[in-house]
Amino acid sequence: MISPARENRDPHDEVELRAALIERCGLSGAAIDRINAAMRETGMTFSECAVDLAFVTREDVESSAAWLAESPAEARAGLVEEALRKLSERR
Repeated sequence: MISPARENRDPHDEVELRAALIERCGLSGAAIDRINAAMRETGMTFSECAVDLAFVTREDVESSAAWLAESPAEARAGLVEEALRKLSERR
C-alpha cells in the first residue's frame, strides 16, 4: 500500500532522505538489503520500510528530513555521494 504522502513526494527528496538515514543512523549493509527487499515487496518508500522494520524511528526520519531542509545543497550532495560510495563498496 502506497502512503498518500508518498504520492506527493519528489523522488529526489526520497533519494536524499535515504542517504541521510543511511549516514545519520549508521545503517548496515544487511539492514539496507532488508529495507530494499521490503520496498520491492510492499511498494513503500525506503524511509517507510526502515521505520516498519524498526531500523530507524519516525523521529529519525523527521530529524533527517529537517536536517536536509536546513542544509545547503553542497552538504546534501556530499551526503548522497558518501551513501552511494558505501553502497558500491559492498558490491
